[in-house]
Amino acid sequence: MARYTPETWANLFDRKEQALEDSRCVEAINILSFDELEDSLRSIAQEYGHQGFPDIVSRLSPGLNYLKTFQAAISSASQYDPRACLVWGFMQAFVQSAFQHQVVLEDMLSLIDELNLAMPEFGGYLQMLPKSPQLQAHFQDIFDAYMDYCILCIKHMQKSPSIGFFTYLFGSDPARELKRTKEQVQSSMRKFERAAKHSQKQQQFFGSIGEHIMQNPLFQPVNKMEDRTATGIQFPISTVTMPRNKFFQGRNNELQYIRETLYPTSPAPSPMSRPAEQSNFGEDAPCCILQGLGGIGKTQTAHEYTRRHKSDYDAIFWIRADTASSIAAGYAEIAGILGLADTVEVEPNENQGQAIDTVKRWLSSTDKTWLLVFDNVESDDDLNRHLPPSIRTKSAVIITTQKTNVFPSSEKVTTIQIKDLTREQGADLLYACLSGNDASRTPANEEEEECARKISDLLGGLPLALTTIGGYMWETHDSVYDFYEYLKQSCQAWEVSAVGPAKQYDKTLATVFEIALKELSEDARELINLLAFLNPDHIPETLFTDRIGSPTLAFLTSEPRFSETIRVLRNRQLVGRDTSGSPKFLTIHRTVQMAVLHDLSRTPNVRRDAYMRAFALVKSALPNVSSIDNPEPNAWSTFQKYVPHILYIRARCVWPEPSIKLTMDFAQVLSDMATFMWHAGRFSENLDALKTAEQVLNEHNIGIEHHLRGNIHQHIGITASHIGVSMRDECMKRRDLAIEARAASHKLIELNGTVTRDDEIRLWNVQSDMAFGLVHTGDYAKAGVIIESCHEQYKKWGTPDDIPFEYLKYNHIISHTHMAAGRQKEAIFTSQESARLGQMQSGDTHPMTMKCRFTFANHLYFAGMVEESLKENLTILDVRLQTVGEMNPFTLESRSFIGALYAELGELDKAETQFISCLDPHKKTVWDEETYTRAKFLYSDVLRRRGQTAKANQYLQEARNVRDRYLRMYPQWLEVDPDNELGVFDQMVCMWSGRFTGPMKQKLETSASSVMTGTTLQGSKSPLQSAVGSFPIAEEVASLTLQSRQTF
Repeated sequence: MARYTPETWANLFDRKEQALEDSRCVEAINILSFDELEDSLRSIAQEYGHQGFPDIVSRLSPGLNYLKTFQAAISSASQYDPRACLVWGFMQAFVQSAFQHQVVLEDMLSLIDELNLAMPEFGGYLQMLPKSPQLQAHFQDIFDAYMDYCILCIKHMQKSPSIGFFTYLFGSDPARELKRTKEQVQSSMRKFERAAKHSQKQQQFFGSIGEHIMQNPLFQPVNKMEDRTATGIQFPISTVTMPRNKFFQGRNNELQYIRETLYPTSPAPSPMSRPAEQSNFGEDAPCCILQGLGGIGKTQTAHEYTRRHKSDYDAIFWIRADTASSIAAGYAEIAGILGLADTVEVEPNENQGQAIDTVKRWLSSTDKTWLLVFDNVESDDDLNRHLPPSIRTKSAVIITTQKTNVFPSSEKVTTIQIKDLTREQGADLLYACLSGNDASRTPANEEEEECARKISDLLGGLPLALTTIGGYMWETHDSVYDFYEYLKQSCQAWEVSAVGPAKQYDKTLATVFEIALKELSEDARELINLLAFLNPDHIPETLFTDRIGSPTLAFLTSEPRFSETIRVLRNRQLVGRDTSGSPKFLTIHRTVQMAVLHDLSRTPNVRRDAYMRAFALVKSALPNVSSIDNPEPNAWSTFQKYVPHILYIRARCVWPEPSIKLTMDFAQVLSDMATFMWHAGRFSENLDALKTAEQVLNEHNIGIEHHLRGNIHQHIGITASHIGVSMRDECMKRRDLAIEARAASHKLIELNGTVTRDDEIRLWNVQSDMAFGLVHTGDYAKAGVIIESCHEQYKKWGTPDDIPFEYLKYNHIISHTHMAAGRQKEAIFTSQESARLGQMQSGDTHPMTMKCRFTFANHLYFAGMVEESLKENLTILDVRLQTVGEMNPFTLESRSFIGALYAELGELDKAETQFISCLDPHKKTVWDEETYTRAKFLYSDVLRRRGQTAKANQYLQEARNVRDRYLRMYPQWLEVDPDNELGVFDQMVCMWSGRFTGPMKQKLETSASSVMTGTTLQGSKSPLQSAVGSFPIAEEVASLTLQSRQTF
């Protein structure tokens, strides 16, 4: 029996994937569910001309049922690694190989079916597996041997033609090999069952003891959360604002399945009878995931469920979940409705971080029964942090998404595939749309009804397509017969070229929208062309209504004309309109967007004109930005609202090919929004946008002297500096290029006219940026020389009150040079001054102000004031949660630093809480690998000190593996100190993430005149104590800190 470790599942999956590839079964790797296996088997049967497919499925069905529990157990044991579904790929590869030998097909299927039927019933062991290393080891042996058996059969079936195959297969050597592998599988099964039964007996025994113990009052839970709903709130309540869809058809089976999943007890129990004990979400709180293609009806099915079962719930909350910000806005709304917050504002700058946590606590603690609907989930990273950790009632969650594997299915997490409507349901939906606002429209006769069914067939039963066509037919008064003939002609070419169900589906979508778009009025077509380039989920009507009277857009000549244009598009089910809030906003389904873009690709001039008009609309809504890169807090909310539209325009211009050649104005906007983007922590998106802007300049043959060249280099350098050592070369290269470009631009200004103060500031900005870059590289002396030169210029231009941002930069950089030289007092004073100037320039909560305060807190730490540093960092964290939210690199860096400070002070419980939060796997993609790895290293020490040696070693080894890789890749920036392992991790991260080691620490150690030691609970120094050493705390420095607390 192999020794179980957390890495063994990953290694097993890697080996088995490679085995499939080696056996030329690459397609099998993509089979990730039983439904996909069934579809693949159907295709295989058709390919080989086998007419008895249902018989084959029935033949294998008993064994496949055992295989389903096997796959579920693999998912549970491997902690829901998506590759747990490899079992379906192996089955597909086996059956496909077996079909090559149809003469002996039944015998081939028996080879695997016999083994499947011998499988244990794994369903009863799902919760035991993750907690038992012994069971894991036996179970991995089953998995390993079973997959080997499948591969062995596949290889043998591939070796020989059908004639004589059976004789070959059961020849002496192959037969012995198969028998030996099969016996290994069976032996592993027996060992697993014995170990599982033993574990069950142990659980029953200790469970009875535990129940007896928990009856003792000493072990009753304390500090139980209370339902803090504001008094006067009248239940039931709901945030569902969509009106009933009178066209809704079918889905009765799906609705019943959702009901059985979410509310198994019927009738619904009264609040008094609901269980009061808390339970872990995902174990006892049912969650239903509605998954399917865009336009398939996921949202409408969820909405219909809330309508039919609203009496079962005290509260129904509907949240648009396509982005983290929209989820946060939904939680802020809920907080307001429940009276849990002083404001129901949902602007990004409001207290959304607090609202999320407050609502989660309410969901976990309330006695009310609630239903939480997350509509159109794009990423489980965005969703995971918003789910309540536990519940006390029979509440539930519904998720709608186009994505697969948002959460793995389990006993309480059920995924329901929303599929095409049947031809009868599709015909019913079509007639419902044809009814309009009048009485129900029924078929004139059987022939017409059959035509409607045929239309449903041609459209693939897609609700979005059927409602679109129905809206078109209702408005044009086309007969069902005439439209069916037209649709047949329109689809004919695509039917010939289509391959497979999925591709055919895409084609039918294109056909549907081609027809729907063809007959639109000029106004309606012009508007939908613009909407195709914008963020589809939230298009403020003010983007258009603020420009009523515009001579460039015909449909905006008057408000009635604009309203009529929207009415036409809504009647044809092409756009949606939400009037529940202010401002009103439009929505357009992504599938409709893509269809419009596909249609526009046929007329490049019209496509480019639509891009230009959409861009002009958004550009006119954007604020003017500072020409000298000053932070502008008043522009923050406007950028937050319209930047998504700019990013969508950028993406829509490159699909479909050929790409639209972007304009210089577009490059200017991408450059203008760069300061907002890096202040908001959106580093990756900013780099992509700026590189697009650079590409535009290249396409237009723009020289180095153009102001945008310097701007783009400058902003890429600033953004790259926030990412860590992997971008350090790029950062410094861009800063050099920015200096060169800005000098060329300034020279041109000198030749053409008078040089203004702002021109001078722009020239020197790139010098101060270089000083920031040198701080990152540890060259404090050179950074100091450059920033002092900048300071001389600042004094010529004005006082700190005149140009606070320039003096902020000076104080920020010089504080690092002071600390590196061992001048604690000066370092703390200048970092405090930079924060004060940040408040003057940008306000108390702006990210730039927080960055200065973070530096101030880091200097307090280096001065030995760990508790003072912690207090300051906790304040910074609170502000960052409010302004940029949890899923943001600045917030995660704060959590990591605070966790390290708590560990330094011996408060290991609080330290672990912070590290668990920032190291959540769903947040890994939010911040750079370097900072994430340092947090892992720091957390490993917390685990070690808490006695969790195995987990500590795991995190430590993972961190060291990344460190070693970076040492090989970036030797010019990283240096190992054998006496201080934390040092190289510090060198990997950017300066704005905070440091615990380095030149600043070394200077302070040598200048220390008194010793202040700290020990862990076990008496050994933590990595931070080893790194920082002992510092004197001068009374004057402590006095400065007191002043700073009063200032902030």
